[in-house]
Amino acid sequence: MNRWKLTMVLLLILSVCATCAHLALNPKSPEELRKRVQELWEAKKRGDWGEVYDMTTSAYRSKVTKSSFLSSPKINTLGFTVENIKILEPGTEALVIVKATLDMMGRPFPMQIKEHWLWEDGQWRLMLSPTPFKSLFMHKSMKK
Repeated sequence: MNRWKLTMVLLLILSVCATCAHLALNPKSPEELRKRVQELWEAKKRGDWGEVYDMTTSAYRSKVTKSSFLSSPKINTLGFTVENIKILEPGTEALVIVKATLDMMGRPFPMQIKEHWLWEDGQWRLMLSPTPFKSLFMHKSMKK
């Protein structure tokens, strides 16, 4: 009888531990997204633009090749802090606010940057526009 009770207690403990571990490592949690945002901005700070590209959505990567992305002009990141994370749709989409200091022509330039992130392929990915300035330069009749 003691062996049976011991087995049941051990199974209960293992079950509770597994449940707690699952909750702590929930990949769709704001903490995991914060970690991913940190990784992306650290890559920007190091100038590892290949890693930045690899963290974008498949929709972006289908329209912009890695070589095109790597050859486009970049702004150096001097520092950053992740200010706010808001999960818009549980586990699928989020809005992140990053305060960054960028190097603009040799001078530090503080900015607040709004990023959209999507849960895709089992991880958070940065949603970028393939043509970020297209809407600024198009005539109203061309926008559709």
